[in-house]
Amino acid sequence: MPVVAAVPLLFSKKLFGWMMSAATYYQLTVVGVPAVQEAVSSFLFDQGAQGIWEHESQIIGYFPATIDEEQLLNETITYLHQLREVMSLDFDIDVALQELPQQDWNAEWKSRLKLLPVSDRILVKPTWVELPPDAPEIVIEMDPEMAFGSGEHATTRLTLQLIEKNLQPGMILLDVGVGTGILSIGALKLGARRVVAFDVDPIATETAARNAAKNGIRKDFYCFTGTLDALCRGHFDLIAANVNRGQIIRMLPYMKELLKPGGLCLLSGILDSEEELIVDACRTVKLDIISVSREKEWLAFETRKG
Repeated sequence: MPVVAAVPLLFSKKLFGWMMSAATYYQLTVVGVPAVQEAVSSFLFDQGAQGIWEHESQIIGYFPATIDEEQLLNETITYLHQLREVMSLDFDIDVALQELPQQDWNAEWKSRLKLLPVSDRILVKPTWVELPPDAPEIVIEMDPEMAFGSGEHATTRLTLQLIEKNLQPGMILLDVGVGTGILSIGALKLGARRVVAFDVDPIATETAARNAAKNGIRKDFYCFTGTLDALCRGHFDLIAANVNRGQIIRMLPYMKELLKPGGLCLLSGILDSEEELIVDACRTVKLDIISVSREKEWLAFETRKG
């Protein structure tokens, strides 16, 4: 049974439609390789995966029923042995392949999303779940569809908690990789004057815009499909980037330039094994690290432009 409340890492509406129409398909699960997730994901795509899900220490690939399952399993195990040797890493090779029948993935996925307390003040609520009578003052209503950010993942919660800690009324925030818009909506409900957000995935920006409208904050939410290049330097009080380590390191010099003097840059999507890489990247661009928050194997950095 796949982990349907997981973090979608390259899971598109095209794939979702394929899963809904396919009579059967195969699910390949690789467990315990957080330090090499990107390499393993790329390998699975090369082997014909129609999409990938990432959930904590698991990588789950979905393959059409036409694959040679024995060959896929053997080649994956061989690749992991080679990767372990080349990278001089110590991890167990734990791979499982199973055939899955077609089912109503949308209903299954939604059934697993529940009310999610983020802090004493903030609750994330799927739109189809009833609001409890003792709800806190800030309720973020979400319909994740197939974009990243249901609030289930540690990195989303860590980043939202740092926004709550640092956001002052009237601030302007940039949301890097908007996903469902959960961070942007939270920031506006916490008192941000304006949020600018972007994502390279048009599905994400469309989903975020709809969620912003559901939460009544659409007029102060500016969302576009694109990259950092479209933005003006020195404009933002606060930047939230819940993406992956490679994207953070690549974009960090540009994010610093977008901050006002003294502005804060919140970074998450980082594994504890990647901590030193982020520390070095912050040091290189002269961002001061104020704190590092942790939940399980995930980290969130609070940094400041001097």
